[in-house]
Amino acid sequence: MNYFFDWCGTLDSRRDLVRMAKFYQEVFDLEIINREPRGAIYMSDGYLTVAILKNRGEAAPSGFNHFGFQVEDMEEIERKAI
Repeated sequence: MNYFFDWCGTLDSRRDLVRMAKFYQEVFDLEIINREPRGAIYMSDGYLTVAILKNRGEAAPSGFNHFGFQVEDMEEIERKAI
């Protein structure tokens, strides 16, 4: 059975970008495919590509910050995510 893992996050510093990329590597087996000088990190599983971008201002977060993954084993993902 497939489950839907829902994730929401807000990033506000370079350190958070790296931490978020590590999370996606460890939990969803995504690999870093590109890093930009301004800090953006692009990750992929070979099918889906995710861009982790630094917030552009000091005010409220901007842009897309909520999405989900369809996964086959929710217990495994929960174990890896915690």
